[in-house]
Amino acid sequence: AFYAKLSATVGGRTVVSDNVAISRALPTAFAERLKRVGVQYHKRLACKEAVAAAKAAGHAPAPYNTWQNAFQTDDRAKALAAVDPTMDSLDWREEDGSLSWTSLRPAFHRSAHSEEEVMMNQLYTLHASMIDHSTDIYRDYAGLPHGDQPFHSRWGDGEEFRSVCAHCLHP
Repeated sequence: AFYAKLSATVGGRTVVSDNVAISRALPTAFAERLKRVGVQYHKRLACKEAVAAAKAAGHAPAPYNTWQNAFQTDDRAKALAAVDPTMDSLDWREEDGSLSWTSLRPAFHRSAHSEEEVMMNQLYTLHASMIDHSTDIYRDYAGLPHGDQPFHSRWGDGEEFRSVCAHCLHP
């Protein structure tokens, strides 16, 4: 059951799935590769100063999020200290102060109810192809490459999910 004290006026999509059934139905080669290399998540986080300057100049982009908000600090060193250097990398884009945050995570985890490995990740919901660019918050990202979208997922080794995997991402 779900409850929303305050429903979203725009968006608010929640994906509900049976991950055990999905894990069992995945093509073997796809599942084995996910188990071997994991999933890489990419976030592009704007800089609040650049957003404020753009608004003052009459261009009001609608950033998905700022790095200052995501890390709850204005200090780059504190943001860097908040991530796990064995699984996360931060790449500051000096031209606009934005941050590219890349995280490597396992794609499967052991079920709490059995010893079965179950796919538990967001490779589908955080894939850039799932972004609805018709909404205000994502409109400014329309037409940009996946790496410049607010979020994106790839194979854990950095390779893009190719069309051969499309049926696994878009049922």
